[in-house]
Amino acid sequence: MTKPREWGNDAREMRDRSAEEVVRAISLLTPLMENERQMTKEEVIRRVSQSLVSLHLAARLLESAGAPTKP
Repeated sequence: MTKPREWGNDAREMRDRSAEEVVRAISLLTPLMENERQMTKEEVIRRVSQSLVSLHLAARLLESAGAPTKP
């Protein structure tokens, strides 16, 4: 099996930042799925909105490193 090539510095940074944003979105959305506690409608909207922003940022970061995406 061939060894995977190293990521370039810029691509590595975009990969890592994207991963951080995805993990942030997961941590915001998980309590909504698990019903850990009662949340107000405003709290649910805030969590979903922040998650969407994080996922949008992750997609833009990956695109800047050359990942092809469809609009």
